[in-house]
Amino acid sequence: SLLATSTRGASVEDLFEIAQHAGNIVPRLYLLVTVGSVYIRSKQAPARDILKDLAEMCKGVQHPLRGLFLRNYLLQLTKDKLPDVKNQYEGPGGSVADSIDFILHNFNEMTKLWMRMQSQTYSTDKEKRERERMDLRILVGTNLVRLSNLEGIDRELYTSSLLPRLTEQVLSHKDQITQQYLMESIIQVFPDEFHLGTLEHLLQTCLNLQPGVDLQTLAISLMDRLANFAEENRAMFAESADIFQIFSHFVDSLIQVRWLLLCLSSLCVSLNACSIVQKPGLTIDGKGTLSLLVSLLNLSLRCYPDRADYVDNTMALCVAELKKNTERFVLLLSPSLCARHLMFREQSPDDSVLSLQNYLALFELLPYGSRKDVALEFAKNALKYAHPIATVDEVNRFFDYIRPLVRSEQDQPPEEDMDEEFEEEQNVVARSVNLFNSTDPAMYFAILASARRTFGRGGTRRLVYTLPPLVFAYLRLASRTFAVISAGGATAGAASGSGSAAKSEENGDDEGRTPDQPHERAELALRLHLQCAMVADSCHMEKLAYEFMAQAFLVYEEDITDSKTQLALLQLFVGTLGRMVNLSEDNYDTLSTKTCQYSVKLLKKPTSA
Repeated sequence: SLLATSTRGASVEDLFEIAQHAGNIVPRLYLLVTVGSVYIRSKQAPARDILKDLAEMCKGVQHPLRGLFLRNYLLQLTKDKLPDVKNQYEGPGGSVADSIDFILHNFNEMTKLWMRMQSQTYSTDKEKRERERMDLRILVGTNLVRLSNLEGIDRELYTSSLLPRLTEQVLSHKDQITQQYLMESIIQVFPDEFHLGTLEHLLQTCLNLQPGVDLQTLAISLMDRLANFAEENRAMFAESADIFQIFSHFVDSLIQVRWLLLCLSSLCVSLNACSIVQKPGLTIDGKGTLSLLVSLLNLSLRCYPDRADYVDNTMALCVAELKKNTERFVLLLSPSLCARHLMFREQSPDDSVLSLQNYLALFELLPYGSRKDVALEFAKNALKYAHPIATVDEVNRFFDYIRPLVRSEQDQPPEEDMDEEFEEEQNVVARSVNLFNSTDPAMYFAILASARRTFGRGGTRRLVYTLPPLVFAYLRLASRTFAVISAGGATAGAASGSGSAAKSEENGDDEGRTPDQPHERAELALRLHLQCAMVADSCHMEKLAYEFMAQAFLVYEEDITDSKTQLALLQLFVGTLGRMVNLSEDNYDTLSTKTCQYSVKLLKKPTSA
């Protein structure tokens, strides 16, 4: 090796001089880089001087492709020989500042070579040249990786010196593809804690980029990285600036300037003008703006789960943006809205979701299919996190959020109620009744009454699914109230009201149903009557219990015709009567006699014999 040669009497410095006299420039420079790396390793000269000489001599190759690979070779051979904190080349050999200067110089030269590839004449196919150029972009980005690997670069140095120099170089290259890639690389290679302290500087740089740069991708990438960092490092993140406000101002600036440019464009078209002056970088369309707002919403949910006002403010921006746009942008929001957690979250201990002021305004802008999807996802998340709903206002707002599931909409397709998914959707709505709860019996009764009115507006097809859980909720309230009464903590009116309400549920005073219309599910109705009778009996409401039993017998007579079903239900009658211990003797004899009469009718001759 060259180092072994130097130990046998030949000086590395002499070898370095000899290599400079090689014939062809490209082989000469490759040889110089190789000898130079050995020269640094020998420590016979300061590393910073040799690195500076090598970087300057590489300017001798200006062919874009050859120059890129030559400078990449230089970067690869010197990556472990850069002066850094507490390594063997620090001190007389240089400092981390010298390493930064060397890499930034190489980075700037490689960027210029990479940009010149687009103007090469070896190929007339512009798309092919662009593809080749994109394939080689990683060579340029390697410089940033080397910078990020230097141990001597801390947050203070990055903020005060390195980032301003990097962004200055990015802005000096007036090329869309170059700026796009360099900004993406800066965001990706440096630590997230560095970005927290320089977020405003980064976003301001984005505003000054060339037209056509995809600001949406840059901002969303930065938001996602910082959101992940916030979830993993809560303590460090809490000490940083409010990044939601910074991103919010950035997005708001984009929206305002974009609409100004659109107005100027329309004016120029009306005046037959050829072009308008555009502010660099602000060429994001309506779709990109909505994507940014959804990412901003996700950022607020992940970084500031206790700040419902941030979510609400983002929704307000989204509503304003959609109202400015034509209807075509409404469809663009739907998939994004459905994909985000605009619903109950495990981290939210209060009713912040139901207190959002702009959610419904945003919800109304969606087409019917998307509204239903969002409503279903909302209801499922409510069940997943079992968030209690304890006031009438919360219940009413909850039903507003899932309105497409609980009633028919004007823009609903005619065959919607016959859809195969209808039953699954209604089962989700029915399960949501379990979320309604309050320690105050009067409030709980008012909550259930409000839910009953809402379910009644959905028609009988929905009531088949939503009414049974509501009946059981009333029964739970009746049992709970009776327990309080027994302990001397309430009046008898509360339990009586719950029992009467349960009775009205069974009678079915709903929209779309006439009094003489037969039960659609007679067996279910009969079972509910029996359940109500048992609860009424346990609450010592004999008259009400007797009425429930009488209604159950009426359903049995008029609507149950299948003999096997009749037999099964008669067994339920017997079991129910056996558990009703508070009936008077006369009422019990009447009901038991009626049950025996129905039993006799089911006996067949072979059985009688």
